[in-house]
Amino acid sequence: MTRNINAGWSQYTLFKAPPNRPSNLHMLRMASRPAIMIFRFPTVAWADFLYGINLAWYNVLNGTTSPILTGKAYNWSAALVGCVYTGPIIRAAFASLWSGNAADWIALQLARRNNGIREPEHRLWVLAFSGVMSAAGLITWALVFGLGMLTFGCVTGGSIAVSYNVDCFKEIAGETTVSIMLIRNTIGFGFSYAITPWWTTQALQNCFITAGMVSIACTFTFLLMIVYGKRTRRWSSPAYQKYMASVVVQQQ
Repeated sequence: MTRNINAGWSQYTLFKAPPNRPSNLHMLRMASRPAIMIFRFPTVAWADFLYGINLAWYNVLNGTTSPILTGKAYNWSAALVGCVYTGPIIRAAFASLWSGNAADWIALQLARRNNGIREPEHRLWVLAFSGVMSAAGLITWALVFGLGMLTFGCVTGGSIAVSYNVDCFKEIAGETTVSIMLIRNTIGFGFSYAITPWWTTQALQNCFITAGMVSIACTFTFLLMIVYGKRTRRWSSPAYQKYMASVVVQQQ
């Protein structure tokens, strides 16, 4: 009787290890894989960088809009500052169409010229336009349509970075997306702390002209991936096969 009671209570334990549960060491290794993938896959590292640098400009926008527009030069109210974000919202909608429908159409046309073979790099050509828009938006930051252009570039750059990452290595896209989040948060953290002393030290004009040049230089690294992207994917093929062969839980 006592034995049966003890067996019954064991069903109500707070923690119960299921059968075939991975060891703690195995789970720790799996958790570290996204960070290691940054160094094992050059295309993932580049997609991480592109995503991070584009979304970092959001931190610039949010970190400068209120203190500048409510300052002595403008003296805007909080309500007017809030209305400024109308431009970014509208441009974000256009960016969604550009990075989605337009990118797919361009990739399809290039695939037809490539004997029907679609390469992940075909999608990257839309960055040529969005890179220019983002840089122009930074340079004309103080105007509402400048903020809209900046948002267009940011949304397109981030969307294409994630799409390219998935296209390159679909079977491990979940883990490589975690890699993107790691780099994005790191770059965003740095920009959040750097933007205020940057524009207060250099003044608005010099700060945002410099930011525009940095933006267009970073975005146009996509030309390197156009040339070397396929080569680097082939180089990463052995590591790709290795990661695909390993799983967290063995299927029964």
